[in-house]
Amino acid sequence: MSDVLARLKALQGNRSPSAGDEQAKLDGRADGVDRWAGVAAELQAETVQAGSSVFLVRHEVLPLPAPYGRVHVQPAAPHPLLARGAPLPAGLTPDKVLYIDTETTGLAGGAGTLAFLIGAAYVKGDALHVRQWLLPGPQHEAAVIGAVTAFAAPFSAVVSYNGASFDLPLLRNRFAMHGRPDPWADALHVDLLHAARRLYKGRFADCALQTIERRVLGQGRSLTDVPGREVPERYRAFLRAPRAPLLSGILEHNRQDVVMLAALLGHINRQLESPGRDLSARVGRWLVESAQVEQGLATLLAAADSDDEAAWEAAVVLKRQGRWQEASRLWVQLGEAGWGYAWLELAKVEEHRTRRVDEALKATERAALLLGDTPEIVRRRERLNAKVGREGGAGPQPS
Repeated sequence: MSDVLARLKALQGNRSPSAGDEQAKLDGRADGVDRWAGVAAELQAETVQAGSSVFLVRHEVLPLPAPYGRVHVQPAAPHPLLARGAPLPAGLTPDKVLYIDTETTGLAGGAGTLAFLIGAAYVKGDALHVRQWLLPGPQHEAAVIGAVTAFAAPFSAVVSYNGASFDLPLLRNRFAMHGRPDPWADALHVDLLHAARRLYKGRFADCALQTIERRVLGQGRSLTDVPGREVPERYRAFLRAPRAPLLSGILEHNRQDVVMLAALLGHINRQLESPGRDLSARVGRWLVESAQVEQGLATLLAAADSDDEAAWEAAVVLKRQGRWQEASRLWVQLGEAGWGYAWLELAKVEEHRTRRVDEALKATERAALLLGDTPEIVRRRERLNAKVGREGGAGPQPS
């Protein structure tokens, strides 16, 4: 047994007092399918017997394309940029992508945290299927983990939101705890939080899942939605007195989360393939930083006339490639639009590339009008005036 697994098993025994109390209450009680039939019926789920354990499974089928806010859920495999430098699995198709989200007994993670509800969505045929596994008590966890492990194994990619930091490490701990193989050991993991930050950071107050859902997809949550901070306590109340209403809102919240992931992946794919004016600069920069320089530059130049940010990013790439004339045209365009630093970039080209010192000094003075006499501008002006003096010209004087 590895040291990591030994530590995990040791920690499993250190349940919080509430979890331990509930375990003691449940031990030794009749806990088969019949006990949970009423709860399952109210939750529109079925009970599954696995040896001496039992758990609940809810399954829903949504014909595609399914409307979701302003967009539609459509079959999609991740865009290559979403792989963050990793290769896409060979032959990756939409039906090999699993969307995953968990509801847990705590937000801190760690070996003492249980995923009491595991939700997954996947494409099969012309429909999006949503499957949720509900843990009726801690003593049944091994059965749920076994079922999820077997179900997840055939998928080549898993999509989450903040799953890299929370959901997947938590589930992998539980797989290891129960001696199950990691079904995603060789799978591509796409965490859409990273993509949301690349595209939308700074445009909204934050990139929380429900912010992106509302602002990007145009889909809100119902008044019966359960805030995340209430989820652990509701589950503890359910353990004390199993009643379907305690969990119905949580199941619906989890269901919407996984459907939202499918909708968001397709929407982001479309933005990466054909970015609108407001995203061209960010997509172009992302392509450039992912070593797809020519495609990124083309994206930036296509938007440069109407998007100053795209024009700046394009000029930076052109400068890096030594295409000074093309970069200079963009810096003039930006300077005229009020970008003081564009004039400074033009001054550098005029001084060091074209050797037109008088033009460099003009650009420096135009930068000063917008930025003031910064230390950089003062030094540049003094150096350029000295050069003009040595060359016998008066040159433009400071305003």
